Amino acid sequence: MLLGNRNIVLDSREVFFKKIKSFYSKKNQKLHQKKMIEELSVFLADYFFKQYSDFRVEYPKSIKRYSSLKLSDLDNPFTHDKIISFIREKFIRDYVSFCSLIFEMTENDFLEYEKSRVRFNNW
Repeated sequence: MLLGNRNIVLDSREVFFKKIKSFYSKKNQKLHQKKMIEELSVFLADYFFKQYSDFRVEYPKSIKRYSSLKLSDLDNPFTHDKIISFIREKFIRDYVSFCSLIFEMTENDFLEYEKSRVRFNNW
């Protein structure tokens, strides 16, 4: 059974990028520059493509799971931490409004969420 799994190909980095860009473009609703979505999508595509590549080797029985990006992987606290750090570094002036939009929160809710993530990470 494992031999058949070796034929399961990992989607390309470009496919990862397109999925991520589409996912965040829908949430963006043209309120922020395309550049922000593009740069975030490149960053996340690189990250997840590498992670999936590594996981396919580390967990050969899960090769099918790590063959195509699962959008649910974008919506977890650890990914959010990566996004917040990236956006804050690249787009400091707009990071609160951008992050709140892509996480589907109000700006105040996002700021509280960010504080809770900082507390959790400094535990």
